[in-house]
Amino acid sequence: MIAVQKKRMEDVANAGSTNIYPPLSGVIPLLTFGHQFKGFQIIEKSGGQGTYKANYWITPSGSTWQLYHTETRTYSKGSLYSKGNTFPLSPSFIGVQFDDDSKFYLHIFLQSKDFGSPSFVATRAEFFIGDQNSGYPTGAALDTVPYEYHWSYAIQAQSGGSCLNDAPAPGNPWKVYTTIKDISSLILSQDGPDSFDIGGNNLQVQPDTWHHVLFSFDLGHKTAVTGGWQSIQYPESCSVGQVGPRSYTTNIISHSFQEPCKVWLAFDDRNITGRDLTSQESPSDDEQRLGPNDILSRNSFEAWTNSGGYNYNMAWDITGVVQDYKYGFGSQIPRYSYPGASLPSANEPFGIPAASNMQNSIYRVDMAEFAMWTGIFLDPDKNLNIANEDIRRAFVGPKRKSDPVFKPVDTKTAAKLLERPPLILLHGSKNWIAGKNTGTLKNQDGGHQDFEPIHVIQPYKPNPSIRPAA
Repeated sequence: MIAVQKKRMEDVANAGSTNIYPPLSGVIPLLTFGHQFKGFQIIEKSGGQGTYKANYWITPSGSTWQLYHTETRTYSKGSLYSKGNTFPLSPSFIGVQFDDDSKFYLHIFLQSKDFGSPSFVATRAEFFIGDQNSGYPTGAALDTVPYEYHWSYAIQAQSGGSCLNDAPAPGNPWKVYTTIKDISSLILSQDGPDSFDIGGNNLQVQPDTWHHVLFSFDLGHKTAVTGGWQSIQYPESCSVGQVGPRSYTTNIISHSFQEPCKVWLAFDDRNITGRDLTSQESPSDDEQRLGPNDILSRNSFEAWTNSGGYNYNMAWDITGVVQDYKYGFGSQIPRYSYPGASLPSANEPFGIPAASNMQNSIYRVDMAEFAMWTGIFLDPDKNLNIANEDIRRAFVGPKRKSDPVFKPVDTKTAAKLLERPPLILLHGSKNWIAGKNTGTLKNQDGGHQDFEPIHVIQPYKPNPSIRPAA
């Protein structure tokens, strides 16, 4: 159980939040553990400029085209991206997060060690523009083609895509190409290996109030994700004078995922599911949806909500230019796979409310009855469903059914339910003050593993309790 003083919340709020750097910015930690990785800044620079000629043609003597005017234009070829300065990231933590609306919420962050396998989740564009040739038939050439077919913009717009290729200027078509380059590995790794975020603005932490957190997770699922994809392709040729709508082909692939990971959370004896649990929403109303306890990793969610595509069109506009437009050369369907693995916590710092490497981020908090199990999770398939009130009563509940006040339950009850004692158990003021672990955790030498107090720990009275919402 946890409680945070209003004064400590005000201290964090006044300090502000810079999101990623420094670590635990805007967070009052309750527990930190695991490896601390580094992220890096992304440096963007120009990919250079290209040039093309804009040529203007006329037909002063009958049907023969002559160059009337030319000018050179410049364009950006796109941006290049590279790795910049590194900075430390937050390790895994359970904490109270300050948000932009000046409130505090429960935030659980789980840092994996895996970068996953991405492709075309993040891309950059390379642009190419060829010489442009435009012009109007003048002089005697005006009568060679009926006026209504002179690159009529009105007809083209009304018909939903017309093919007006009568007497185009020399040098057409005008090539306007965009090539897509995959930079997923660079962009997705700027925030370190893949990670998971649990909690949100519906899990508000009230100051000077006890709260109970019951949390379980299974990140061993090998998740495969596909982003959305759409290609549109018009034919490359059409008949002279054709003014009706042109047919085109499309290819649409929906956003999808397979084998999402699982998290379960009860906050103040309330089962938390769906968007309240992960803040993750489907890309659109008609797409595949996450289950009540499903979660996608940071990069999996980025890939799932991402979209790519290819668009090809040959267009004739009112100035006589035939534009050969291709967007998405080299583009592929966004994909990502998360390998499914345990968190990097062996032989790494572990601390309540923060480990020694995070002690500069410690704020004064009140805590009681900390118990942790590993190698098992509250899986409904194993009849350990957090949604089941009987399961939650193994951890917190009233002494009598009519009692509106809930208190921590003797850990022996949960140990019987889970068929094993906790690995870490901090129970009673004396054990908290001394850092004495009465769980089964062993040190590297095989002896009992206790904790080392690094700040002042004082007893709290009266004993903690919560009043669950009706």
